[in-house]
Amino acid sequence: MKTSIKQLLIICALSVPTLATFSAPSSSAKLQELWRLEGKFNMPESAAYDAQRQMIYVSNVNEYAKDSNGFISRVSARGEHLEVEWMTGLHSPTGLAVKGDKLYAVDYDALVVIDLHNNKIIMRAPAVDAEQIPVLNDVALAENGDVYVSGSRSRTIYKLVENKLEVWVKDDELLKTANGLLVYQNILYHGGNAWTAFDLETRRPVKSLIEMGEGLVDIDGITADGTGGFIVSLIDDHRLWSLKKGANPKPLTEDEVKGIDMHFVPQSNLLFLPRVGNTLSAYRLVWD
Repeated sequence: MKTSIKQLLIICALSVPTLATFSAPSSSAKLQELWRLEGKFNMPESAAYDAQRQMIYVSNVNEYAKDSNGFISRVSARGEHLEVEWMTGLHSPTGLAVKGDKLYAVDYDALVVIDLHNNKIIMRAPAVDAEQIPVLNDVALAENGDVYVSGSRSRTIYKLVENKLEVWVKDDELLKTANGLLVYQNILYHGGNAWTAFDLETRRPVKSLIEMGEGLVDIDGITADGTGGFIVSLIDDHRLWSLKKGANPKPLTEDEVKGIDMHFVPQSNLLFLPRVGNTLSAYRLVWD
Protein backbone atom coordinates (compact mmCIF):
# COMPACT_ATOMS: atom_id res chain seq x y z
CA MET A 1 0.00 0.00 0.00
CA LYS A 2 1.64 3.20 -1.14
CA THR A 3 -0.40 6.22 -0.25
CA SER A 4 -2.11 5.07 2.91
CA ILE A 5 0.07 2.74 4.95
CA LYS A 6 3.08 4.97 4.48
CA GLN A 7 1.16 7.84 6.06
CA LEU A 8 -0.40 5.79 8.77
CA LEU A 9 2.83 4.24 9.86
CA ILE A 10 5.04 7.34 10.70
CA ILE A 11 -4.18 -4.38 -22.77
CA CYS A 12 -2.56 -4.04 -30.31
CA ALA A 13 -6.14 -4.84 -29.80
CA LEU A 14 -6.47 -4.24 -26.23
CA SER A 15 -8.01 -7.61 -25.42
CA VAL A 16 -5.59 -10.14 -24.03
CA PRO A 17 -4.66 -12.90 -26.49
CA THR A 18 -4.95 -16.43 -25.26
CA LEU A 19 -1.42 -17.30 -26.32
CA ALA A 20 1.63 -15.30 -27.27
CA THR A 21 5.30 -15.94 -27.82
CA PHE A 22 7.25 -14.49 -24.96
CA SER A 23 11.01 -14.24 -24.88
CA ALA A 24 13.07 -13.67 -21.79
CA PRO A 25 13.49 -9.94 -21.14
CA SER A 26 16.70 -8.10 -20.63
CA SER A 27 17.17 -5.82 -17.67
CA SER A 28 15.13 -2.95 -19.11
CA ALA A 29 11.92 -2.31 -20.98
CA LYS A 30 9.92 0.45 -22.59
CA LEU A 31 6.41 1.19 -21.46
CA GLN A 32 3.79 1.76 -24.18
CA GLU A 33 0.66 3.16 -22.59
CA LEU A 34 -2.42 1.67 -24.28
CA TRP A 35 -5.08 3.45 -22.32
CA ARG A 36 -5.59 5.42 -19.15
CA LEU A 37 -8.47 6.15 -16.81
CA GLU A 38 -7.50 9.28 -14.94
CA GLY A 39 -9.21 10.85 -11.94
CA LYS A 40 -11.83 8.11 -11.82
CA PHE A 41 -10.85 6.41 -8.59
CA ASN A 42 -10.40 7.25 -4.93
CA MET A 43 -6.99 6.22 -3.64
CA PRO A 44 -6.64 3.19 -5.95
CA GLU A 45 -4.37 0.60 -4.45
CA SER A 46 -4.39 -2.75 -6.24
CA ALA A 47 -5.33 -4.14 -9.67
CA ALA A 48 -6.24 -7.77 -10.26
CA TYR A 49 -6.81 -9.16 -13.75
CA ASP A 50 -9.57 -11.70 -14.37
CA ALA A 51 -8.72 -13.55 -17.60
CA GLN A 52 -11.97 -15.55 -17.59
CA ARG A 53 -14.16 -12.45 -17.65
CA GLN A 54 -11.68 -10.05 -19.28
CA MET A 55 -12.04 -7.67 -16.35
CA ILE A 56 -9.76 -5.72 -14.08
CA TYR A 57 -10.73 -5.11 -10.47
CA VAL A 58 -9.35 -2.03 -8.70
CA SER A 59 -9.51 -1.47 -4.95
CA ASN A 60 -10.30 2.04 -3.71
CA VAL A 61 -9.12 2.79 -0.19
CA ASN A 62 -11.03 6.09 0.08
CA GLU A 63 -9.16 7.04 3.27
CA TYR A 64 -7.87 4.25 5.45
CA ALA A 65 -10.46 3.72 8.17
CA LYS A 66 -13.08 1.27 9.31
CA ASP A 67 -15.90 3.39 7.91
CA SER A 68 -17.67 1.33 5.19
CA ASN A 69 -16.70 3.95 2.60
CA GLY A 70 -14.29 1.82 0.59
CA PHE A 71 -15.22 0.13 -2.68
CA ILE A 72 -13.96 -1.92 -5.62
CA SER A 73 -14.17 -0.78 -9.24
CA ARG A 74 -14.55 -3.04 -12.26
CA VAL A 75 -12.99 -2.15 -15.62
CA SER A 76 -13.13 -4.01 -18.93
CA ALA A 77 -9.72 -5.21 -20.08
CA ARG A 78 -9.85 -2.73 -22.99
CA GLY A 79 -10.54 0.13 -20.61
CA GLU A 80 -13.80 0.93 -22.38
CA HIS A 81 -16.28 0.21 -19.62
CA LEU A 82 -15.91 1.29 -16.01
CA GLU A 83 -18.13 0.63 -13.00
CA VAL A 84 -16.58 2.84 -10.36
CA GLU A 85 -18.53 1.54 -7.36
CA TRP A 86 -19.01 -2.02 -8.53
CA MET A 87 -18.71 -3.50 -5.03
CA THR A 88 -19.46 -1.34 -2.01
CA GLY A 89 -19.91 -1.98 1.71
CA LEU A 90 -16.17 -2.31 2.31
CA HIS A 91 -14.01 -0.31 4.66
CA SER A 92 -10.66 0.31 3.00
CA PRO A 93 -9.91 -2.43 0.46
CA THR A 94 -6.27 -2.79 -0.55
CA GLY A 95 -4.76 -6.04 -1.93
CA LEU A 96 -6.74 -8.03 -4.51
CA ALA A 97 -6.38 -11.46 -6.13
CA VAL A 98 -8.59 -13.53 -8.44
CA LYS A 99 -8.90 -17.29 -8.61
CA GLY A 100 -11.73 -18.95 -10.53
CA ASP A 101 -15.04 -17.42 -9.54
CA LYS A 102 -13.70 -15.69 -6.45
CA LEU A 103 -12.15 -12.30 -5.81
CA TYR A 104 -10.15 -12.00 -2.61
CA ALA A 105 -9.96 -8.49 -1.15
CA VAL A 106 -8.03 -7.35 1.90
CA ASP A 107 -10.21 -4.97 3.88
CA TYR A 108 -8.66 -3.21 6.87
CA ASP A 109 -8.83 -5.96 9.50
CA ALA A 110 -10.30 -8.88 7.51
CA LEU A 111 -10.18 -10.74 4.23
CA VAL A 112 -13.33 -10.44 2.11
CA VAL A 113 -14.24 -13.11 -0.46
CA ILE A 114 -16.51 -12.08 -3.35
CA ASP A 115 -18.40 -14.50 -5.59
CA LEU A 116 -17.82 -13.25 -9.14
CA HIS A 117 -20.69 -15.31 -10.52
CA ASN A 118 -23.27 -13.58 -8.33
CA ASN A 119 -21.28 -10.42 -7.53
CA LYS A 120 -21.84 -10.85 -3.81
CA ILE A 121 -19.67 -10.92 -0.71
CA ILE A 122 -19.80 -14.47 0.60
CA MET A 123 -17.30 -14.36 3.44
CA ARG A 124 -15.51 -11.97 5.72
CA ALA A 125 -12.60 -13.59 7.55
CA PRO A 126 -11.17 -11.43 10.36
CA ALA A 127 -7.59 -11.50 11.54
CA VAL A 128 -7.16 -13.22 14.89
CA ASP A 129 -5.73 -9.97 16.28
CA ALA A 130 -8.24 -7.70 14.52
CA GLU A 131 -8.96 -5.76 17.70
CA GLN A 132 -5.32 -4.66 17.75
CA ILE A 133 -5.70 -3.08 14.28
CA PRO A 134 -3.26 -5.22 12.30
CA VAL A 135 -3.57 -2.89 9.27
CA LEU A 136 -3.95 -5.63 6.69
CA ASN A 137 -2.40 -4.93 3.32
CA ASP A 138 -1.97 -7.48 0.50
CA VAL A 139 -3.16 -10.98 -0.44
CA ALA A 140 -1.45 -13.82 -2.31
CA LEU A 141 -2.85 -17.13 -3.55
CA ALA A 142 -0.98 -20.41 -3.76
CA GLU A 143 -1.61 -23.03 -6.45
CA ASN A 144 -3.16 -25.38 -3.90
CA GLY A 145 -5.71 -22.74 -2.88
CA ASP A 146 -4.03 -21.48 0.29
CA VAL A 147 -4.50 -17.77 0.93
CA TYR A 148 -1.99 -15.47 2.60
CA VAL A 149 -2.42 -11.88 3.83
CA SER A 150 0.14 -9.36 5.08
CA GLY A 151 -0.35 -7.18 8.16
CA SER A 152 1.66 -3.96 8.10
CA ARG A 153 1.35 -2.84 11.69
CA SER A 154 1.34 -6.32 13.17
CA ARG A 155 4.46 -7.34 11.18
CA THR A 156 2.71 -10.58 10.36
CA ILE A 157 1.80 -12.80 7.43
CA TYR A 158 -1.51 -14.54 8.02
CA LYS A 159 -2.98 -17.67 6.46
CA LEU A 160 -6.69 -18.25 5.89
CA VAL A 161 -7.74 -21.17 8.07
CA GLU A 162 -11.39 -22.09 8.59
CA ASN A 163 -12.72 -18.62 7.76
CA LYS A 164 -10.20 -16.79 9.96
CA LEU A 165 -6.78 -15.27 9.35
CA GLU A 166 -4.36 -17.11 11.60
CA VAL A 167 -0.76 -16.04 12.22
CA TRP A 168 1.54 -17.87 9.76
CA VAL A 169 4.78 -15.96 10.30
CA LYS A 170 5.46 -13.04 12.61
CA ASP A 171 8.82 -11.27 12.51
CA ASP A 172 9.50 -7.77 13.81
CA GLU A 173 12.46 -7.22 11.47
CA LEU A 174 11.76 -9.18 8.25
CA LEU A 175 8.12 -8.12 8.21
CA LYS A 176 8.53 -4.52 9.25
CA THR A 177 5.76 -2.52 7.52
CA ALA A 178 4.70 -5.76 5.79
CA ASN A 179 3.35 -4.97 2.34
CA GLY A 180 3.21 -6.71 -1.08
CA LEU A 181 2.85 -10.47 -1.32
CA LEU A 182 3.21 -13.01 -4.13
CA VAL A 183 3.35 -16.80 -4.18
CA TYR A 184 5.61 -18.20 -6.92
CA GLN A 185 6.90 -21.77 -7.13
CA ASN A 186 6.23 -22.69 -3.52
CA ILE A 187 7.86 -19.50 -2.21
CA LEU A 188 6.01 -16.60 -0.63
CA TYR A 189 7.68 -13.34 -1.61
CA HIS A 190 7.13 -10.27 0.50
CA GLY A 191 7.85 -6.58 0.12
CA GLY A 192 7.56 -3.99 2.86
CA ASN A 193 10.61 -2.46 4.45
CA ALA A 194 12.79 -5.12 2.81
CA TRP A 195 12.48 -7.91 0.23
CA THR A 196 12.02 -11.30 1.87
CA ALA A 197 11.09 -14.83 0.78
CA PHE A 198 9.63 -17.67 2.82
CA ASP A 199 9.45 -21.36 2.01
CA LEU A 200 5.77 -22.33 2.16
CA GLU A 201 6.51 -25.69 3.73
CA THR A 202 9.03 -24.71 6.39
CA ARG A 203 7.99 -21.04 6.81
CA ARG A 204 11.69 -20.20 6.96
CA PRO A 205 13.39 -17.35 5.09
CA VAL A 206 15.22 -18.38 1.89
CA LYS A 207 18.48 -16.43 1.90
CA SER A 208 19.42 -17.05 -1.75
CA LEU A 209 16.11 -15.52 -2.88
CA ILE A 210 16.24 -12.65 -0.44
CA GLU A 211 19.51 -11.50 -2.00
CA MET A 212 17.84 -10.52 -5.31
CA GLY A 213 16.14 -7.59 -3.62
CA GLU A 214 19.10 -6.46 -1.57
CA GLY A 215 19.30 -2.70 -1.22
CA LEU A 216 15.67 -1.95 -2.04
CA VAL A 217 13.46 -0.50 0.68
CA ASP A 218 9.74 0.17 1.03
CA ILE A 219 8.68 -2.35 -1.60
CA ASP A 220 5.01 -2.02 -2.47
CA GLY A 221 3.59 -4.05 -5.38
CA ILE A 222 5.04 -7.37 -6.58
CA THR A 223 4.19 -9.22 -9.80
CA ALA A 224 5.96 -12.04 -11.66
CA ASP A 225 7.54 -11.14 -15.02
CA GLY A 226 6.90 -14.58 -16.60
CA THR A 227 10.56 -15.58 -16.74
CA GLY A 228 11.29 -16.37 -13.11
CA GLY A 229 11.92 -12.77 -12.12
CA PHE A 230 9.74 -10.05 -10.62
CA ILE A 231 8.61 -6.49 -11.22
CA VAL A 232 8.20 -4.37 -8.11
CA SER A 233 7.15 -0.86 -7.24
CA LEU A 234 8.63 1.19 -4.42
CA ILE A 235 6.91 3.72 -2.21
CA ASP A 236 9.58 6.40 -2.52
CA ASP A 237 10.74 5.70 -6.10
CA HIS A 238 8.39 6.41 -9.02
CA ARG A 239 10.07 3.87 -11.32
CA LEU A 240 9.45 0.12 -11.61
CA TRP A 241 12.24 -2.28 -10.74
CA SER A 242 13.33 -5.70 -12.05
CA LEU A 243 14.46 -8.40 -9.64
CA LYS A 244 16.17 -11.59 -10.79
CA LYS A 245 17.97 -14.33 -8.94
CA GLY A 246 21.72 -13.92 -9.07
CA ALA A 247 21.57 -10.27 -10.17
CA ASN A 248 21.36 -6.91 -8.49
CA PRO A 249 18.05 -5.05 -8.64
CA LYS A 250 17.79 -2.78 -11.70
CA PRO A 251 15.23 -0.20 -12.83
CA LEU A 252 12.92 -1.87 -15.32
CA THR A 253 12.41 1.53 -16.91
CA GLU A 254 13.33 5.08 -16.04
CA ASP A 255 9.74 6.23 -16.65
CA GLU A 256 8.26 7.82 -13.54
CA VAL A 257 4.97 5.97 -13.46
CA LYS A 258 4.19 6.38 -9.75
CA GLY A 259 2.90 2.83 -9.67
CA ILE A 260 1.27 1.02 -6.79
CA ASP A 261 0.20 -2.65 -6.65
CA MET A 262 0.19 -3.83 -10.28
CA HIS A 263 -0.65 -7.00 -12.23
CA PHE A 264 1.51 -8.16 -15.16
CA VAL A 265 0.13 -10.61 -17.77
CA PRO A 266 3.23 -12.22 -19.29
CA GLN A 267 1.37 -14.02 -22.11
CA SER A 268 0.70 -10.65 -23.71
CA ASN A 269 3.24 -8.36 -22.02
CA LEU A 270 0.45 -6.27 -20.49
CA LEU A 271 0.79 -4.42 -17.23
CA PHE A 272 -2.25 -3.09 -15.40
CA LEU A 273 -1.06 -0.41 -13.02
CA PRO A 274 -2.89 1.73 -10.47
CA ARG A 275 -1.01 5.00 -10.09
CA VAL A 276 -0.74 7.75 -7.55
CA GLY A 277 -3.21 10.41 -8.65
CA ASN A 278 -6.32 8.22 -8.82
CA THR A 279 -5.36 6.71 -12.16
CA LEU A 280 -5.31 3.25 -13.76
CA SER A 281 -3.08 2.68 -16.79
CA ALA A 282 -2.63 -0.29 -19.10
CA TYR A 283 0.86 -0.64 -20.56
CA ARG A 284 2.51 -2.98 -22.99
CA LEU A 285 6.06 -3.76 -21.99
CA VAL A 286 8.49 -3.82 -24.93
CA TRP A 287 11.72 -5.42 -23.84
CA ASP A 288 15.01 -3.99 -25.09
